[in-house]
Amino acid sequence: AVLRAGDHPSASDVSVWYRTGLHHEADMRGTPRPHLALAFNAGVWGYESWLPSMQLVVDQGVPCIVTSYNLQEAEDDEDLLMANLRGTRWLWEAEGCSSLGGREKRSSVAMGTTLVDSSAWQCFTAARDRPVREEP
Repeated sequence: AVLRAGDHPSASDVSVWYRTGLHHEADMRGTPRPHLALAFNAGVWGYESWLPSMQLVVDQGVPCIVTSYNLQEAEDDEDLLMANLRGTRWLWEAEGCSSLGGREKRSSVAMGTTLVDSSAWQCFTAARDRPVREEP
């Protein structure tokens, strides 16, 4: 989706690119470097396949917001990311985010645990003193 400033006189142009799959595997030729990466309810703690994509956005100097179904999952995501990503700083560590929270459901894995879409979040980016990788 693309919003144009002419459609909304007080707005700037915004382009939104949506891709499924892993960022490090996507063919990004011909697309601009992102300004923000979003990983909704990614379950990073359970899928180490996310790590190369997360490292790539850090290497590109792109802030990344990761949401989680609950604070425990967000903290597990954070532990894995902090232990494995190089040259990273957190803009905010894992915390609850009731304003993003969506529908509630029961976990099929951790009995008695309630899951709410995007009820916790965190954001990280490249460390300030780290050189940013340009487009490949």
